[in-house]
Amino acid sequence: MTARVDAAAQFGDDGSLTLWASRPALVDLGHALDSKVNAVIELTHTVPIPPYLAAADQIRVRVDAEPGLTISREDDQVVVTGHPSALAILARNISRLGSDPAALGSHIHIEYFADHFYLRSDSIPVVVEATDGDGPTPGSPRRADAAA
Repeated sequence: MTARVDAAAQFGDDGSLTLWASRPALVDLGHALDSKVNAVIELTHTVPIPPYLAAADQIRVRVDAEPGLTISREDDQVVVTGHPSALAILARNISRLGSDPAALGSHIHIEYFADHFYLRSDSIPVVVEATDGDGPTPGSPRRADAAA
């Protein structure tokens, strides 16, 4: 399956990932992640990326039988590998950011911690941001010291 979503993604120099999309696009991304089959999600929104960072233009979804899921980087692609139930949780969280701003605000953090109920320990940290005017512009610094 191939889907297209109007979103942008940038890998940080610390190994993290930031993904930006409008609220409707976040709902679309959630639906694409919850397809329960291997998939390629093309990210169609381009933003200026500093030369020392990398942008991702695709999210590859790989369904497997192991519990949990991993979000990783392969070259300049985001790869989400996981069990369908874990993919459904991730999809629901991202969709809810798009559909229920009163509950989640402008962004969510998806980061592993000990005994996380659906993320595997090798998952990279991710911030997903809604870009409807209340969040930073894609490509802006995420560190507090960069904003000072």
